[in-house]
Amino acid sequence: QILLLTGNPAARPALVDFANNILRGRSLLTCGYVIPFKPNSRTYMMTDKVDRQMCEWFTNRQIYAYPSIVANEDLADGATTLLQATGVGKMRPNILMVGFKTKWEQRGGSNIDNLNTFYEIILNGFEKNVGVAIFRNSDIGFDLTERLKKGKHSTTGSEADENGIDLDPYLQSNSTQTSQPPSRKTSKVGGLFRNVASFVRAGHLSEVPETNDDDKTKNRFQLVPKHSVKDLQESELIAQLERFRTRVQKGTIDVWWLKDDGGLTLLLPFLLQLPGAYLEGARLRVFVPGGTNDRLANDQKHMAALLKKFRIAPTDLHVISTLGKAPSREIMSEFDRFVSIFKQDESGQVGLIREEDLQTFQSKTNRYLRIGELLQENSREADLVILTLPIPRRSAIPSALYMSWLEMMSRNLPPTLFIRGNRSSVLSYFD
Repeated sequence: QILLLTGNPAARPALVDFANNILRGRSLLTCGYVIPFKPNSRTYMMTDKVDRQMCEWFTNRQIYAYPSIVANEDLADGATTLLQATGVGKMRPNILMVGFKTKWEQRGGSNIDNLNTFYEIILNGFEKNVGVAIFRNSDIGFDLTERLKKGKHSTTGSEADENGIDLDPYLQSNSTQTSQPPSRKTSKVGGLFRNVASFVRAGHLSEVPETNDDDKTKNRFQLVPKHSVKDLQESELIAQLERFRTRVQKGTIDVWWLKDDGGLTLLLPFLLQLPGAYLEGARLRVFVPGGTNDRLANDQKHMAALLKKFRIAPTDLHVISTLGKAPSREIMSEFDRFVSIFKQDESGQVGLIREEDLQTFQSKTNRYLRIGELLQENSREADLVILTLPIPRRSAIPSALYMSWLEMMSRNLPPTLFIRGNRSSVLSYFD
């Protein structure tokens, strides 16, 4: 079962579509939305309205998911509430999935509070003992809020936050804080739902026709433009909206299984190969760390036998013997330049990087930079990369350093899913 932190799902349809490809109605998918206001009677009315809109959006888009909405001024606290309260009995999420923060580094140290919030959500997932997944949609990202607002299909007339809630009245007055709920006249909670719907109605995306059960799966992955799209930006937006709803023929999934996490890193690509997923029948390549060159053949034979017990037959199995090699000087220099904007100054801001941190975690940095090099060499042509997620450490690894590791490993790659299970076995086999 997956708890997917989406915010407004209409702003991140590709993220929802990807998670839906994994489960496809066979298990619980909950889309969590933290509305950034203090709980009171008006915000409760807002959450009820958003709940109805999300359910309607899921139905229209053929998404098998449930909404879960809380009001909380702090995003990390709200996410923790969702993680604790979502589900009933054993039908509770055991995987927390979030989208990767795109372009997080552009504002440097001034963006550290947002990084700390994102990092706190990941930490809370590990402390709750659930699997944690971070999905990066190449360098494109997921949030279409700004693009929908700038386009001619926008229906929101003023500044909105990334969740699609109109915050303009609060930006205009310093005396009014976001802890106060929006008035009924200015609230645009459903703005992005209407934007996406109007984008479809305008003829840029085909409506899903009424079909019988046999044709339903086929039509889910069919994109038939009603009119030629002259505007390149709109064409790119369509591609983003439908990226994980369009079946990839002869696809390739690269799995970098670097640590034993109970088998979750292997289970998810297996599910994405099954009928109905956008990567149905994809070629599965598994990369695992190995020993020295003289042991490669034995390691490969042992791993192939293990995968066979799990009824997983990878097309290719690669044992990497050069994982312990030092990264190149070029990538080390690039990493140093990258983290320089996140160095801690006299203010001692939490989350920024100290020189002691770089020295303490030098071996980890070298390992992740080397993994990034190997990914660039082997997986740039894959359709999906699944990679073991590094474990964060509260009060030890700064958020900026942790995000820098993820950035250096996944940049310039196809869609990449970082995943780390809770060591509970999710695969069964029989001798």
